[in-house]
Amino acid sequence: MSTREVGYGLTAELKQKMAEKYSLEEEQMARQWIEAILKRPLNPDVPPEEPLGPDRLHEVLKDGLVLCDMMNNLKPGSCRHRPSKIAFKQMENIGMFLTASEAYGVKRQDSFQTADLFDNTNMNAVVQTIHALGRQAKKQNYQGPLMSVPSESTENVRFFTEEQLREGESILPLQSGTDKFQDTSSWGRPRQIVHEVKDKST
Repeated sequence: MSTREVGYGLTAELKQKMAEKYSLEEEQMARQWIEAILKRPLNPDVPPEEPLGPDRLHEVLKDGLVLCDMMNNLKPGSCRHRPSKIAFKQMENIGMFLTASEAYGVKRQDSFQTADLFDNTNMNAVVQTIHALGRQAKKQNYQGPLMSVPSESTENVRFFTEEQLREGESILPLQSGTDKFQDTSSWGRPRQIVHEVKDKST
């Protein structure tokens, strides 16, 4: 049972916007990958070709057991968990999964928050985390089933010598224009707002 009350006003509007971001196609990719790893359906009552949708996906993932089982397949012994009907223990399982996935290489900004899953407030974030885990499994050369997602991008570090850096400082960017054809005689002089009036009496 969710611990968060149904939202109204702005809360409901934000929840609606998050629901609109939810992709059934991405959900299916995540679901099929989990099922391939665990070698069992997440929901036997739903045909493989039929998306679960955010609510049914929430029901099968909210106690954290499926996620921890998946994580232990990727890296054995990485996610300690225990079955429980107690909300606190279920949230603890989710936390164990998040800790293990970050240790596996998933970036913190790609991880959902415990409440996103347990309270069913942002299942899109949950799906995106599973996709990030799928990319990391590919990068780690996991020998089991892989998700068909683009590979994790690698950092492209470039090094420059002191001489190259000095040369770069002396180059004038084209966006800055050029002063080659400008009259610079007035540079540094204060701007004259009122024109001088010559005294005609002299």
